[in-house]
Amino acid sequence: MEETNEDDLILYEESKEIKETIWKIWDLLNDKDIVNKLLFNSPLLYELQKSKFQLSLNDKENKFSDIIDNNNKQKDKFEQNGKY
Repeated sequence: MEETNEDDLILYEESKEIKETIWKIWDLLNDKDIVNKLLFNSPLLYELQKSKFQLSLNDKENKFSDIIDNNNKQKDKFEQNGKY
């Protein structure tokens, strides 16, 4: 009987420690200064900027390609209508 109580007490203490640890982690995750420092010191920011730059280049290339396609389509329409 006494062993059962001792096991329950050990489980209770472990559960209490786990809850405290979770709350400490939660506090750290919600600390803006720590999160900002981690993000700014990580390669994530560099990779995001690189991706953003690449996306903007792709957008410019796509827009330029669309303009050329539209001009060619318009030219074809004029040729078909004999207005070229």
